[in-house]
Amino acid sequence: MSIEEEPRVTMTEIARGARVSVPTVFVDPVGGAAPGAPTIGTTNWAGGLSATEHLLSLGHRRIGFVAGPRRLLCGRARVGYGAGLEAAVYEAARRLGLRVPGDVSVVGFDDLPQARWSSPPLTTVRQPLSQMGVLAARTILRLARGEEIESPRLELATELVVRDSTAPPR
Repeated sequence: MSIEEEPRVTMTEIARGARVSVPTVFVDPVGGAAPGAPTIGTTNWAGGLSATEHLLSLGHRRIGFVAGPRRLLCGRARVGYGAGLEAAVYEAARRLGLRVPGDVSVVGFDDLPQARWSSPPLTTVRQPLSQMGVLAARTILRLARGEEIESPRLELATELVVRDSTAPPR
């Protein structure tokens, strides 16, 4: 399923759930959540910044960014300050006769399992997806019991995982 095809919850459905008191928590909402709805996300801006700082520390000065659709909140947060490059950039580099990381360094985002399996393994910004799910479940249970939540928006820290797709420029 592509990003364009993923299921979406409409504002009408959110309002309907609120009318019948269905507890709702949004995990990494695509376009932002309904006002006042609890959300669990990550520090996308800080993750993009750490990726950029990593590349700069290696000596890179020309840094590109490949993002998904601009309507995605996480993509907009990463684009302003990050250098998150998706694994598809490997194919583009290969077509241009460039080697990763010999000629170009690549950093991705999310640390999906494919990042470890790519050749070379992809340096990436890890989101704590399991912890996000646990917090969402805990928040739903608290809401179902009628308890207050501390904050409508929780952001968990990202972590840069350095692998073999980055190296100092030649």
